[in-house]
Amino acid sequence: MLRCKGCGEQTPPVDVNGRGFCESCSNVRVHKGYTREELSEAFDRVKDRENWKMPIDKSLAGELGAADRSAIEAAVVFYAGCVPTFKVEGGLCGAMFTRVTAPGYYVAVGA
Repeated sequence: MLRCKGCGEQTPPVDVNGRGFCESCSNVRVHKGYTREELSEAFDRVKDRENWKMPIDKSLAGELGAADRSAIEAAVVFYAGCVPTFKVEGGLCGAMFTRVTAPGYYVAVGA
């Protein structure tokens, strides 16, 4: 049986929207006006792929808009317990990117 990516429950209906989240995680606002699904998707953009509790240091293409920054900040606070910083930098050939950094869960909880 499938588990919801947001809460881990096996309670049907799992995957109501085709992305692996139950109905509750897709609809209930749990942190700063975001659902677990929205927070999970935002955190997936910046977290360490090997261990989500490690420090965050991710470069995202372009300059993030206010909505993206807000969602990522809420997600990092929700999952890792720390506040990210955003820095717009220039790359090769003038390409812009936004570097997102945060201490990570281990540092935030003193582990």
